[in-house]
Amino acid sequence: MRRSILFLFLWGASLVCMAQSVREFVQSQLQAYPKMRLLDIYKSCYQDFMGAEHLVSDSVSARQYLERELRELDEESLLQWYYEPCGVNGDFMRISLRAVAERVLTREQLLSAFLRSADGKGMPSLEAWKARWTALEDTIGAMNLNLPHAADDSAFLADVLSQNRYAISHSADYREAYNPHYRIVRRDIFERELKHLLEPYQKADSNGYIVFDGDMCPDFEVALTDGRRVRMQDLRGKVVMLQFTASWCGVCRREMPFIERDIWQRHKDDDRFVLIGIDRDEPLQKVLRFAQTTGITYPLALDPGADVYALFALRNSGITRNVLVGPDGRIIQRTRLYDENEFRSLVQTIDAALAKPVD
Repeated sequence: MRRSILFLFLWGASLVCMAQSVREFVQSQLQAYPKMRLLDIYKSCYQDFMGAEHLVSDSVSARQYLERELRELDEESLLQWYYEPCGVNGDFMRISLRAVAERVLTREQLLSAFLRSADGKGMPSLEAWKARWTALEDTIGAMNLNLPHAADDSAFLADVLSQNRYAISHSADYREAYNPHYRIVRRDIFERELKHLLEPYQKADSNGYIVFDGDMCPDFEVALTDGRRVRMQDLRGKVVMLQFTASWCGVCRREMPFIERDIWQRHKDDDRFVLIGIDRDEPLQKVLRFAQTTGITYPLALDPGADVYALFALRNSGITRNVLVGPDGRIIQRTRLYDENEFRSLVQTIDAALAKPVD
């Protein structure tokens, strides 16, 4: 008798916990995607429960489809995230094709993770999913969300399941609003192989920075226009200003004479100060002409492919940017675009850093 009572108690408690988790998941999804319909909630939940096996007929077709989708991708309309969990439990992750388009991941890294996540081993039965969805839909219905077309969507899903199918596409409303392009990856593969690559980009701020004040500055090596090579790690003990720029950037051209006058000319003879302009993905001759037309004399470095830039900000985010690094190698200040007050603050921060006595 006691065992029966304990079982019923635990069973009831688990249902309460599951319902709470469902409510939290749905509310977070609707906050992120106000245009979401019941179809889209269903899709995220079955991806979490059933995985990605239904998406792969064979590896050759999967590769061809990925290549085609990447070629046709409109990067500007993609959502800003690089990954998000599927469903209530998050046993599978959605990995945005943004990660490949911006060269955070290679095609091979994403395709390999996707294919191994879709091996179908241990996939729950369709009957198990039907029971799971019934419980999920009951909880969602009790939330009184007034989802658009909810009755039609519910009837459509019931018809799909009655035909012993479960996979569906996102709703037209969702596709139009959010342009979803992603692949499903099992959480353990994501955690082991992809998370450390994607996480810095996932946390990017509204200005596209993936580094923050107080962070250790990423290490890198660049070639200056005179052929000398400079490695960031070798500059430890100095105050270092990195200016990310390009000849086509009008704001850069506006800011650079002020950097020359108010920063470089005042501190160029101080051995404790280094200023490097890092030109984004332009050839040497163009960078040399750029320096000449702007009248600057501080060193410029080449950044083929914007690979150094991508250590500091989202690869496709805009410039101009300045990153100030202290003698301990930690970032002191970051700026974006040219704002007089922000630039004045940058000048004052450099002056203060150089006024400190050497340890």
